[in-house]
This record gives sequence, C-alpha cells and structure tokens, in this order.
Amino acid sequence: MIGSTFYPISVSKAYTNRRKGIRHRPNTKKVWFVYGYEHDEIEDELSFKSYRINPIKALYHKMNMAKIKEYYCKDCKETSYCLTKGFEKINECSYCNSD
Repeated sequence: MIGSTFYPISVSKAYTNRRKGIRHRPNTKKVWFVYGYEHDEIEDELSFKSYRINPIKALYHKMNMAKIKEYYCKDCKETSYCLTKGFEKINECSYCNSD
C-alpha cells in the first residue's frame, strides 16, 4: 500500500484453515504468517494486519521485527512509548511535540 509502513511484531507458523472450532488432522499443512501493525501516513491510522508469507520472507521479517521502546522526557516528566524497527533510537517526546 502506498503511504504505509508495516511493523512486524511476530512471525510464526499456523494452520492454513485457522478458524475457531476446526479440528486439524495430523497431515494438515502449516504456512508462515507475519503479524504486525500497519501505519497509514496519509490518514494517520494504526491497524493490526496479518499476511501469509513464504519461508524466505519469514526470515526477512524475523530480522526486522518491531520493538516497543520507552522514552522518559526530563522536561515534562512523562514517559512515551514508540514502535521502532531494529536499533532505531528515540530522541523526541511525543507529549512535548504535540503542544
């Protein structure tokens, strides 16, 4: 999607038919799924998404999983949380910037 960023938070294998109340047979296939948050920059929305992916993309998404980091602002004495990819650092407070 144009104008959106995907933050993967989990990569795991699940059954292809994973609805409620289904009993899986022993030979049922499992596939890779990636779960995460998609941030739409145009409408400024954060929504939870899941996608079916191949094993090569599963390795890629496992390396680039998002982390929730905490930042304590000494000026306003508030703690803000932010989704980051990899080793990004948070240098700004979300409370001070909103004023």
